[in-house]
Amino acid sequence: MHRTRRVHPLLATCCFLAITACGSSQPQVNLGNQSSVPIPPNYGLYAYDGDQLIRLDGDSNWERSTWSDRSDLPPKVEFVVFNRSLTTDPSPLQDLIELRRVAHVRNDVSGNGNVVPAQNNRWAAPDLPVYRVALNFTPVPGHSDMVVAEPSDPLAQGLYSFSLQTKSQPLDTRVGIGWSDVDQTQYAEAHCVDSYPAGYRLCSESDARANDPAAGTIGNQPAAMTVAAVPAPGTNAVVVNLTVKDLRSSRSVVAGALTLVVEGDLVNTSAALRTVPPQLVLSLLGADGTVLQNVAIADLPPAVLAPGDSYHFRSEVSDPPANAVRVRVTPAT
Repeated sequence: MHRTRRVHPLLATCCFLAITACGSSQPQVNLGNQSSVPIPPNYGLYAYDGDQLIRLDGDSNWERSTWSDRSDLPPKVEFVVFNRSLTTDPSPLQDLIELRRVAHVRNDVSGNGNVVPAQNNRWAAPDLPVYRVALNFTPVPGHSDMVVAEPSDPLAQGLYSFSLQTKSQPLDTRVGIGWSDVDQTQYAEAHCVDSYPAGYRLCSESDARANDPAAGTIGNQPAAMTVAAVPAPGTNAVVVNLTVKDLRSSRSVVAGALTLVVEGDLVNTSAALRTVPPQLVLSLLGADGTVLQNVAIADLPPAVLAPGDSYHFRSEVSDPPANAVRVRVTPAT
């Protein structure tokens, strides 16, 4: 089917004084199989859904501000690579251009076997066979610097990483397939890896202790940007003979939405075994101590802590009250 020629608004802007020279449609090139694609105005990575040509790569600020344009692409999207390196790099296209599913990183495992919850990079595109997506490549006639990459099968809902692995200037970007309709916590549980010094392992094949109860919503896709901080309470909160320590929180912009990230440790400071409660309540407080919002930290896996042992928890709250200045963690009643 011949594709229409409507151009994405981000790619069709032009100066008011030069509008007559900008043109009303993007030049098309015929692929020889009863289809055509627009020729992008600049070098870069693009998505094409048969209707819109969408720029994918840019600096981190641009990628954050335009995430909504790339988060709900259709399952049959195609990718267009327009880059000068395609004419000079002799590597096979399957080595240069990659599409991988993005996974939630549960734990960081050190060389000596120490396991801690992942802190900085909680989402990654593992170089594992199950996360690689096969692509079919179509050269663009008359444009040796341009190629169309089409997934072999329609893409399932979720997060993906699309990259051009050139030695001179590698490009990498994240895209979503129907992401706004995905239960992000369930997605993180279904696509879970642990990070080892030698690379990633599936959580189902990892011998690391599962100690991150809150896979949570998307944490750094696009990369979160800290814009403010919410102080933790001045004193530690006691939770059923357990003590909350190192309670910390921060506000971040995640996929264009303000998100409050709260995490800490439940520590058994008693001389006996203690059981982690199945549900905690995260309270967001105003300056006068008024509870502005309660959020359940639910479905904590059963855990019995020996004296001195701790259990790490983490939760994310979308669109928290702007006047929240403190956070508190207590057991559910």
